Amino acid sequence: MRAIATAAACCATSAAAVAAAAAMAVAAAGLADDARAQLQFDFTGIQRTPAAVVDIALHNLRLAAGVLLCAALVPSLGRHARHAVSALLATVLVLNAAAAGVAIAAYGGRLLAATRVHLPLELAGLALAGGTYLQALRQPLRPLALALVGAGCLALLLGAAAVETYLSGGPG
Repeated sequence: MRAIATAAACCATSAAAVAAAAAMAVAAAGLADDARAQLQFDFTGIQRTPAAVVDIALHNLRLAAGVLLCAALVPSLGRHARHAVSALLATVLVLNAAAAGVAIAAYGGRLLAATRVHLPLELAGLALAGGTYLQALRQPLRPLALALVGAGCLALLLGAAAVETYLSGGPG
């Protein structure tokens, strides 16, 4: 489990670095206004309902579940398939992190304030799935380890969704 945690930290650090690079690139190019015009975030908040928690959690859980499925399957894949899956997962990480960076450049402190509580939990849950995949590339994981990580991802992502729903500003 320590190796998974270390790999998860690597995933989280990589995502943060990509987001920071994207934010700096957008800001340096003077494209923050254009990004805001495209994104059109209104910051009105989320309806504070259990259904909103479930919707947000399911969105993130699908991604985590897909990564964990890849972690379970990767030991049985051939070298080329393993490289293709790794490239696909790296692309998903880069695109999602870059999108977050563009949003940060567009909205700055306002976005950071709106996400400061739930985003670390969300990043931890998704990075845990990514770290599990990275560890599975090194050695096959036991079903119990995958189940424990899955439970951890579920707890983190449900917690993030609840915090986002009930502790963010917006309609009550």
